[in-house]
Amino acid sequence: MPVAWEVSETLDLETAQPVSRKTVHRAAVAEVFLTGGVQLDGKHFQCSAQLPRTNIYFNDTRSREPHYDLMLLLETFRQASIYVSHTFIGVPKDQSFVYLESETELLRPDRLKIGNVPCAVVIDVRVVAEHRRRGVLQGVTFDMALLVNGRAAAQHHGMSIQWMSRELWARMREKALSRIPGGGDARCTQVPPACPDAVGRNQPGNVVIGRDLAIDNDVLSSTLLVPFENGAIFDHPLDHIPGMLLLEAFRQTAMLAAGEFLRLDPLALAFHRCKVAFGQFGEFGLPTHCHVRKANVLLDRADNVLHVSDLVLEQSGVTIASASVSFVCYEDASR
Repeated sequence: MPVAWEVSETLDLETAQPVSRKTVHRAAVAEVFLTGGVQLDGKHFQCSAQLPRTNIYFNDTRSREPHYDLMLLLETFRQASIYVSHTFIGVPKDQSFVYLESETELLRPDRLKIGNVPCAVVIDVRVVAEHRRRGVLQGVTFDMALLVNGRAAAQHHGMSIQWMSRELWARMREKALSRIPGGGDARCTQVPPACPDAVGRNQPGNVVIGRDLAIDNDVLSSTLLVPFENGAIFDHPLDHIPGMLLLEAFRQTAMLAAGEFLRLDPLALAFHRCKVAFGQFGEFGLPTHCHVRKANVLLDRADNVLHVSDLVLEQSGVTIASASVSFVCYEDASR
C-alpha cells in the first residue's frame, strides 16, 4: 500500500457546523462528521471534519490505547467520497452509490489520540481514475489521506465507487429481492450475539457476530447479525446489508479468530489496516456467514502485528465480500 503523500498546505476550512446531511447520505445530523470542503484543482480536493469523542458506536472500543478507531476513519473517508462527488464532481443528489473496494491504514495512531476536545482533521482527496460508460462518467477511484495539523495520520487508497439513477437501482434491486425467501426479513437469520469482550466492544448492541461460532477443518465460521436498532450502522432505511456492517463483521470475526487460534486477548488488539472488496449485495433474508482459515491468522512477533487474510462473507455459498485486516498487538496480548 503506498505511503500517504506529504501535503504542503492545508486550507483553513470551516469547522463551525456539519455539512448538509444529504451530501453525505446520512439521516441524523449527529452522524455527519464532515464540516466543509474545497476544490483545489480538477481532481484534487480537501474536506474538513471533526471526529467525535462520544459516539455510541464509533467510540465503543476496548483497546488499551485510547485513539480514534479505524472504523470511524473509514466512515469519515466514506463521507468525504460522497460529499466530493455531489459537491464538486457534480453527481446529482438523486443518484444511488455503490462502494466497490478500498484499502485503509492507520499510519500514526499517536496523532489520533482522544483528548479533551473533538479532533479536527483535514481529508486530502484526489481522483486517481475515472470510470466511464459510453463517455458518461459513472464512477471514480479516490486516494485520500487524513491529516492532523497538516501531517498524515491515516490513508485510504484505491476507494472505487460507482453511481446510478434511482430508476436503474430500483430495477436492479427488484430483480434481486424477488429471489429472497420470506420477503427479505433479516429476523429469520438472527442468533444470540457473541460476548462484547470477545470482539473488543463494550455495548452489546454493537456486536454483529453471533455466539454460534464453529470451527471445522481449521476454518472458523461466524454468523452475521443485523442490528437494525443500531443508529450508526442503520442511520436510514436500506434494502440491503450496508457495507459498514460487513466491515464490522470482518473486524469482529478476525478478533474471534485471533482468540481461538492464537489465544490473543482482544483487548490488546487495535484495528490497524483493512483491505476490502465488495462483490455482491448482501441480502437481509439470507443467512450470512464469515469464514477464515487458521493458516491465514498470523502474528508477526517482530512488529507485534496480527494479520488476518482472506476473510470471506458468504450467502448461499456465494461470496459477497472479502477482506484482509491487521491489528497492532500491544503488550501482553497472549492469554
